[in-house]
Amino acid sequence: MTGLLIPFGLDRNTTEIVEPEDAARGRACNCICPGCQAPLLSRHPKENRIHFAHDSKHPDAKPEEECPFSSAVAIAMMARELAGSLSGKLFEIPDYKYEYYFDCCGDIEELLVTEQKRLAIKGVRKKPQYAGQIFDLELSFGEAKILVDLFYKGKPPQLVENTKAFAEGKSGVLAISCDTFDVSALAENKNVRFSDAVLGFLLETGFRRWSFHPRQLTLIAKLENSHQCQPSINAWEGASDFEDDSECESDDEYFEPAPKIDLQPLPAFEPKQYRCAMCQETWLQKEERAPTCPKCNTHLFSVGV
Repeated sequence: MTGLLIPFGLDRNTTEIVEPEDAARGRACNCICPGCQAPLLSRHPKENRIHFAHDSKHPDAKPEEECPFSSAVAIAMMARELAGSLSGKLFEIPDYKYEYYFDCCGDIEELLVTEQKRLAIKGVRKKPQYAGQIFDLELSFGEAKILVDLFYKGKPPQLVENTKAFAEGKSGVLAISCDTFDVSALAENKNVRFSDAVLGFLLETGFRRWSFHPRQLTLIAKLENSHQCQPSINAWEGASDFEDDSECESDDEYFEPAPKIDLQPLPAFEPKQYRCAMCQETWLQKEERAPTCPKCNTHLFSVGV
């Protein structure tokens, strides 16, 4: 693993997660690596963190460089393992400001879908399947639910496909980046267990953003119904087609001629390069609309380059 000592192993007999603080020393831990299933040693040094390490001298040892286990994968696995202990705890949700682009006139209006707050978790499920998609956790808050999508390099955040089904089920999707876990802070404090650090990360400190909120569609529909486009000047060019000149003829009335308007053509749209601050994807924006990341399907993190 890069930047983080192996923080837990799998019991060879039960495949349950075992933290090194709870394991016997050395080979007696009877654990294997979650990534490559190679045998592990439980090390209990005085100066550094207690941790697992690959047992390079074991007959079943595998080359350490071939192990696919990473800190982000470890964080996601432990977060799912903690599901049974989450009920009753407070879960931090961020505010959600959604910018809606009107194709009819090019206007952009911002919607405040929800504010930042903490909610008490009522129930939890691991690996829930919803509307054909699988998520890491389902957190229940009464009738409403939040589906947690843990993402990291190599596992991008999911795009919500059947938004109507999620809205009808009062289910939102919240993406949390495992790459934002503070590995250095954990390494400096050897008295903090990995599970406790991941618990705080999951509940509060991990970077999170909404992929979908169940109120989103209703608010967008209200915005569309109340929106009034500014009429284009070109829309009035054919106004004479609807006028009856005979009704307007009168020798007693004076009509002041309409002032001439010097119409300047709008500058032509020029393609521009953008980068997504979330997934680092770059693309060339060729159309005159909100710059939407092709991977994250949102423009909230788009930055011109």
